[in-house]
Amino acid sequence: MTRKKQISILIITIYFISFFLFELFIGTARTLEYVEECVEQDMFNVLAPLVTPIEAGIWHFICVSMVAIICKFIKQIDKSYRNIIYAFPIITFIFSIPVGLLAMYFANFFGWFGL
Repeated sequence: MTRKKQISILIITIYFISFFLFELFIGTARTLEYVEECVEQDMFNVLAPLVTPIEAGIWHFICVSMVAIICKFIKQIDKSYRNIIYAFPIITFIFSIPVGLLAMYFANFFGWFGL
């Protein structure tokens, strides 16, 4: 495997690990608290547990977009790496809820955050 392919795989792996951790610690950790808040205020509905994964996805989208903008101005980064990094905000936008649900199942399996 070439060095360029290894670095591309490393970039993608780091992205998905950070995406999962954002969803786990920002989205899932706050889900139970948010649902209890909604029940207390009598505003609970079926979509209330999906609010925090979407919120975590928005924060990850902002962080990844800043990295993509910074990469635009660094001329030493190879074009293939830039194209990979430029795709990350769209991937975050599309897969925010599925990765958030995966993080919830992961936290539920290990009994974290009271789920």
